[in-house]
Amino acid sequence: KIIDCHKNGQPVLVGTTSIEKSEKISSYLNQKKIKHNVLNAKQHEKEAKIIAEAGKVGAITIATNMAGRGTDIKLSDSARECGGLYVILTELHDAGRIDRQLEGRCARQGDPGMFEMILSAEDHLLHGKLIKYIHDIILLVVPGKWKNSVSFNLMKIAQRKVEKKHKKIRKSLLN
Repeated sequence: KIIDCHKNGQPVLVGTTSIEKSEKISSYLNQKKIKHNVLNAKQHEKEAKIIAEAGKVGAITIATNMAGRGTDIKLSDSARECGGLYVILTELHDAGRIDRQLEGRCARQGDPGMFEMILSAEDHLLHGKLIKYIHDIILLVVPGKWKNSVSFNLMKIAQRKVEKKHKKIRKSLLN
């Protein structure tokens, strides 16, 4: 998807959950000799500059945990003509708020844009035994056309469970 958008000149923002995963995608793009920027904790000094360039024609930006918050991605006129910013989420974050921030990066203030989640059944949120068991049943029982929707909803349920767990931990720390 990244390469298709890049060929058409459409700028792409790819959201990942870790430095390791952002560098894995970067390595793949390097092998294909495709110019891109990586925005993670290792590039925090250049954060504003990388995000500012993310709206140019053909730009590819890989970001972890929505690095670059507070800096708008301004689309060039030619990038608007190419369809605007294409935002890809590679996996769900522990906090749904981060996913919503990433989604909000496209089609801002009347600009064109697109948001897509490309998720795996091997997502880290599905690693609990019960969640994995339910997911395996879904693959066996649910008709093909509904599998993706049911699997996505299961991931969102798992995400909410992780959010509640983290909230409980923060609350106990404060007490």
